[in-house]
Amino acid sequence: MILPNIKVRFFLLFCLIGIVSAQLSSTFYGKTCPNALSTIKSEVVSAVNNERRMGASLLRLHFHDCFVQASQLSLCPFFHYDLFSLSGCDASVLLDDTSSFKGEKTAGPNAGSIRGFNVIDTIKSKVESLCPGVVSCADILAVAARDSVVALGGPTWTVQLGRRDSTTASLSSANSDLPAPTSSLSALISSFSNKGFSSKELVALSGSHTIGQAQCSSFRTRIYNDTNIDSSFAKSLQGNCPSTGGGSTLAPLDTTSPNTFDNAYFKNLQSKKGLLHSDQELFNGGSTDSQVNSYSSNPASFKTDFANAMIKMGNLSPLTGSSGQIRTNYFSFLLSLPKTPLFKGTSSLCSKGIQRDEEIRRIQKENKARTYSVKNKEIRSKQVIPHTGGSKANPRRRNELEQIEVGLTQSIVDESEVSPLDVVGRVLGLEHSGRVRCMGLGVVPSNTFKNTRLRASSLSSSSSGVAFPSSNQWQEKYNNLESAFKAYMIMKEGRIPEELASYFTPDQTHSNDVSSVPNTPLDARGSSGASNP
Repeated sequence: MILPNIKVRFFLLFCLIGIVSAQLSSTFYGKTCPNALSTIKSEVVSAVNNERRMGASLLRLHFHDCFVQASQLSLCPFFHYDLFSLSGCDASVLLDDTSSFKGEKTAGPNAGSIRGFNVIDTIKSKVESLCPGVVSCADILAVAARDSVVALGGPTWTVQLGRRDSTTASLSSANSDLPAPTSSLSALISSFSNKGFSSKELVALSGSHTIGQAQCSSFRTRIYNDTNIDSSFAKSLQGNCPSTGGGSTLAPLDTTSPNTFDNAYFKNLQSKKGLLHSDQELFNGGSTDSQVNSYSSNPASFKTDFANAMIKMGNLSPLTGSSGQIRTNYFSFLLSLPKTPLFKGTSSLCSKGIQRDEEIRRIQKENKARTYSVKNKEIRSKQVIPHTGGSKANPRRRNELEQIEVGLTQSIVDESEVSPLDVVGRVLGLEHSGRVRCMGLGVVPSNTFKNTRLRASSLSSSSSGVAFPSSNQWQEKYNNLESAFKAYMIMKEGRIPEELASYFTPDQTHSNDVSSVPNTPLDARGSSGASNP
């Protein structure tokens, strides 16, 4: 049976390709943005020092990002890699609603409670100033979560990097994938198992509730209806969380040390002081009681297992390679542009997906063109030598020619001599003195072309219809060529070379009837052959 064997090999090949394309690395930004990690850490430490609760908020933001749309399909069981799994840690939680999808911010587990976006925006802005378009928002979330835990006294771990950002989000997936605070133990185990986590890892990750706070609406039912709760603990909470109203009132998840990452959370569970119903389910006579006891007595074991579980969670179905995008920090760019209705009031940097990024690229392109235009104007304003007549507008050329014509009739100097004081030099600029300013347009530095027409006059026609120039016309063409050659010598050398001077000695045999030849350069301006008036 060769065919099945071929299918198996082909399938395993795709598994290997998937592993390579989705591989993350702790040194991913080592060359492209070497200061990214230190910048993220600095901003996180600053935010946590300013508000201790922010550490828990950033950790929760990462968890709510990774758990949505991630799935464990086990299509490559030998390598424990999901070839066709949906994206998980992709910063989809940061996206605002668009015309094509509803974001995850308004999902039940997130609405009114998820926070820390401003810190992520600040970090993104700082990182973008160092290396634009390199570090993803998904990686920022992962690193910020680790640095938040460390800032509150928790363990550290190596964050694998190289995630890319999603271009879409899923409100329905956020509602279905994230465990509710009212979940039972079986629901929790099932929810985490769907993401590839064991019951032990479930308990370890739940230990993150050793920091942070929860709203009254999430624990009201527990403190009024549950029986597996310490009565004095419940009564103390009821004072700030009435049976009706006051849903946004906060209470610490860990009443012992709410701002320190330790194992007090598990000790609270043993004392029936878990704030959420889902918390106390981990220690309520079920299969996870023993793990809670273990972590309660061995804080080092808890921190080690928590760090390992966080690494695993951070690797849930990331977008890599060419998948997704790197969301652009457009905020600082917009500051340099006039305000438009499209961006009025916008401040979030990681919250815009591909639609906004495309608009940003369009505006950046226009801004780049605008910048070049300004630079060109500056360059032109500083030019000492103006452009030649060939690049001038026709009205300007005509005006200059007329000035030269009038100047030649009024000149009291020898215009046959090339000089900064010749008429053309005074009209077109001293920098051009001694040069042919508008080659072929009839404007020259002296009288060289004064009696010259480079455009042949009317030709006679024979009865056969073939035109033959007259003797006078041949003479005129010869004189024109001689004058053009002389002008060329003046332009190239600034004078007539001595060895050629004899060729330009006035010769009456070559002279034309002066009355039949135009007297001014203005009459010769048709010599360029240009059709513009």
